[in-house]
Amino acid sequence: MTASGYLCPYCVSHVDVNDKIVLSAKLPSGKRGVLLLSSTLGDYTVQKSKSLHMEKGEVVDLSCSVCQHNLIHDEERNLCKLIRVDDKGKEHTILFSRVCGEQSTFEIEDEKTTSYGEHAIRYQDPEWYMQVDE
Repeated sequence: MTASGYLCPYCVSHVDVNDKIVLSAKLPSGKRGVLLLSSTLGDYTVQKSKSLHMEKGEVVDLSCSVCQHNLIHDEERNLCKLIRVDDKGKEHTILFSRVCGEQSTFEIEDEKTTSYGEHAIRYQDPEWYMQVDE
């Protein structure tokens, strides 16, 4: 059984440390750095490398901090995908916005979706969020 926490959907490595999700970031300008995201769903606290000066609305490429695979969701290009394993060992798909300042997160468990954030309504279209990649 996999320990609880957040996993890369590609290499299945844990990408969380001390309640922070650790991701590699690349800005449209080409600048690279590290982002630390809160592991609490609906908490949009972000810590970042000093080299990353992100502007509201800027679309950031986010990658796994272990394998460096891009985390962009196949169906909705403004969202990224991770897997969350809960305390019971159950896996949940987590989709979250990669647009700076946009607060949109979705937790998908079987066919139930829970949304978080004031901008989540922008993505609530059954055509994409019910189609979970395996």
